[in-house]
Amino acid sequence: FGPVVTLNPIASIEEGVQRANDSRFGLQGGLFTRNIQAAFRALEDWDVGGLMINDVPIYRIDNMPFGGWKESGFGREGTRFAMEEMTDIKFMVVNYA
Repeated sequence: FGPVVTLNPIASIEEGVQRANDSRFGLQGGLFTRNIQAAFRALEDWDVGGLMINDVPIYRIDNMPFGGWKESGFGREGTRFAMEEMTDIKFMVVNYA
């Protein structure tokens, strides 16, 4: 396992998103563009758990949700998701009447 990159020429961001969505994996994606509107459109249509704009998709800080998209892992990582994964919720009702 290691960093892998595939570069393919595309005619549009829509074509690039479609090619990326053809994969059975979708952990994270990276998009290099100067057009912020195109980046938001890509985020809506791209089947990935996270999208990095103008950076490689290896950056992550603990409070960012990570993982669990398509066949890329099970569940999510990150502070909130880790707490939910390691917590069993219980409740108790006491009627003092």
